[in-house]
Amino acid sequence: SRYRVDQGQLLERIGALRLAAGDPAGARGALAEALAICDGLAAENPAVTRYRASLALCHHGLGAVGAATGDSEGARRSFAEALRIQRDLVARSPA
Repeated sequence: SRYRVDQGQLLERIGALRLAAGDPAGARGALAEALAICDGLAAENPAVTRYRASLALCHHGLGAVGAATGDSEGARRSFAEALRIQRDLVARSPA
């Protein structure tokens, strides 16, 4: 799973870079692929906070794509899911 983690993180970064370069479709594709990887890792290893944090970043990235393309509802849903995951992480690790 180490390589899957790396692949998911790289795809998330590629998505962010594509969005910054003005390629929201490419960003959405990379982020969707990253989300699938990170979601699988988080589901298979619920105690590994790093995987859930990566999953939150994917949702955040998809929210940014939605905001950039005028998909307000998609952005809201993605940001809300990222926030839900982050709040859960904080609740489980308050220190």
